[in-house]
Amino acid sequence: MDSLLASTHKNERSPGYGLIIIHKGEIAYAHSTGMANIKENIPIGLNTQFNIGSVTKQFTAMCILLLEETGKLKCTDEIHIYLPELPDYGYPITINHLLSHTSGIRDYLEVMSLINKSSEKNLSNERMISYQHNLTELNFPPGERFTYSNTGYMLLVKIIERASGKSYAEYAEENIFTPLGMNNTYIEPERKQKLHDGTKSYRVKAQKIKAAKVYSDALGATGVNSTLHDMHLWDQNFKHNILGKKSKELIKKMETTFLLNNGTHCNYALGLVIKNYRGYQTIEHAGGWTEYLTQYRRFPSEDVSVIVASNTTSVSPFNLCDKICNVILKNISIGKEQIKNNAYLPSPVLSGTYLSEDNFLNYVVQNDTDIHLINKYGNSKTQYRLTYVQSKGDSVIEYIDSTNNIVTFYIASDTASSILWSGNYYFVYPRAYARVQTNNTHTINQFTGKYYSEEFERNIKIKYHKKKESLFIHPFPFISYQLVPVGYSIFSVANEKHIIRFQNNTLIAGDDWIYNFKFNKIK
Repeated sequence: MDSLLASTHKNERSPGYGLIIIHKGEIAYAHSTGMANIKENIPIGLNTQFNIGSVTKQFTAMCILLLEETGKLKCTDEIHIYLPELPDYGYPITINHLLSHTSGIRDYLEVMSLINKSSEKNLSNERMISYQHNLTELNFPPGERFTYSNTGYMLLVKIIERASGKSYAEYAEENIFTPLGMNNTYIEPERKQKLHDGTKSYRVKAQKIKAAKVYSDALGATGVNSTLHDMHLWDQNFKHNILGKKSKELIKKMETTFLLNNGTHCNYALGLVIKNYRGYQTIEHAGGWTEYLTQYRRFPSEDVSVIVASNTTSVSPFNLCDKICNVILKNISIGKEQIKNNAYLPSPVLSGTYLSEDNFLNYVVQNDTDIHLINKYGNSKTQYRLTYVQSKGDSVIEYIDSTNNIVTFYIASDTASSILWSGNYYFVYPRAYARVQTNNTHTINQFTGKYYSEEFERNIKIKYHKKKESLFIHPFPFISYQLVPVGYSIFSVANEKHIIRFQNNTLIAGDDWIYNFKFNKIK
């Protein structure tokens, strides 16, 4: 580990990171480097406090389970029982829908970012609830799909407070942090320039270091400040629960993934992602808020956990965690034995561009010897080599990707028309990807004009730059983004995860957390 990490952080006077590897209940390895507070000369260590971002969600979920255990609520309750001020979304939505990100409620933080209103005032939980009357349209009917939504966990905070009669911070302190001995862990409702121990987060750009801009936490979705030492205590409670009635059932429910309406697992439990890493099941979650980043990953079968936290985005706990796991785990490939000698490449055309309804974009590249699936997310791309598994008649061909997820191609007229794939950049569950028609029969400048959204009372302009032969979207004054053609009437926003679709004089914008925002052409 020392050798692996030696080159990851060379400037001890800059912000940095800390990590622990837990094996059989004990911290088997710990490493930290850099400063928690540069001006006050506070180094990072086991007891350094970090804002753990969305790793908070598992604490929020535990609060809900403890309230259910004491009869204060039921996870099957409809949310208007506790939040009568919310609008009618057109469908009943339960607490379980919020916990599993299957409610269809749009991610409020992403909405504020899209319409350029991510101010201190607008990011509060109270403002989020009042703004729901502007966001009554759902991404999808509850339980139909999985789409990550911070809004759901922000709403859970209000449910916790109204069911318990205490603030979210008080309830978590009394029922989780104190019983576990997490003495340096707390929830901060107010905006603070630094954490209780003096830790600050920093933005590093072009080798210049400056303190990060501070926002109030989106409580429930974020808000827990903790240390590596305390997170070790939390991690061990999954093995030997001492919370509530100290039952194993509490942990079992915490780690049970939810089912969609069609009976498919969405691979998300209560604030926990259940997935495979190099053939091993993991229970994990990542988090980020301002410049703080955290990765928590547990391998139950190996009794190993890895926790990495940083106070700057110039250090990636996600990459560090992967590097560590690659060293300490065996490389097991599910199904490797039965497919290793099978090099059959079918004749149907599989190569092409594929897009899901929730705006994930994939490319399949095929040649005489190999097939690769390229998953594009924002300005990053991940490539997966596909290995043939079997054919089911003439209409279905199955492959396995390099992370052991099945990729199913559906064939029509000797060409793949769609893909079903459970893999993705982070959140994994079976998504359908339709082939995008790339034979353009239009002139690209036919989409230019002004578009208006009644929902947000906002204009968007689409302009054609003749010299660059490209469309540009102008969402805000003085800011424009180039549109990159994906297929007929479909574009991606350069270096962003947003997809733009043009349909019948309507511009439909969105990403994987919010989609189907409609702007009607007015000029």
